[in-house]
Amino acid sequence: MRRWAIARMACPEPGMGHERRVLAILDGPVMTSRPEEGDCLILTGTNGSLQLNQVIN
Repeated sequence: MRRWAIARMACPEPGMGHERRVLAILDGPVMTSRPEEGDCLILTGTNGSLQLNQVIN
């Protein structure tokens, strides 16, 4: 079992919902993929998937 070192500061929603979802996805094996077009990375786990978009400031 993996243990995550996180603060869990009890942020107001929707922040806590996002944190719970990300941790659920990262809790098991994760496959990474990158669409041919687009600046994003997709993480897919047994509990769902997450799309990380590149942001340029």
